[in-house]
Amino acid sequence: MNGWLLQSFNLNNPAVGESVSNVLAVVDAFPIRKTPIFLRVGQGLALYQNNRPGGFGGSGWAWTAGVGYEIPLTENLRLAPMVDYAAGSLGDVRNAIAVEIGRRYSVVEFEVAIAWHFGAPR
Repeated sequence: MNGWLLQSFNLNNPAVGESVSNVLAVVDAFPIRKTPIFLRVGQGLALYQNNRPGGFGGSGWAWTAGVGYEIPLTENLRLAPMVDYAAGSLGDVRNAIAVEIGRRYSVVEFEVAIAWHFGAPR
């Protein structure tokens, strides 16, 4: 799960706030044995929320692809900097107030993760 806040939400003013978020199933694969470089791919759901007057939320399919590198901190604990490209569809809006079709997003992300490897080290 991840997301981006485009405009802050405010509990005292329900007419503001805009965000994009993803819920993805992601697979990391190490293509070369005993090398800490990994490839990442994933697919899932993109969610768009817009509380502005005249704004409409939506949802659609999303995907991601990237590469990362695991830096060992301990025998089982790793720090993993990554770069991902993510894109998706935010759904269409067709009603009496507005017509918006083909809403999409794309983003390059620089991320850091902490990974724990279970089992005996190889």
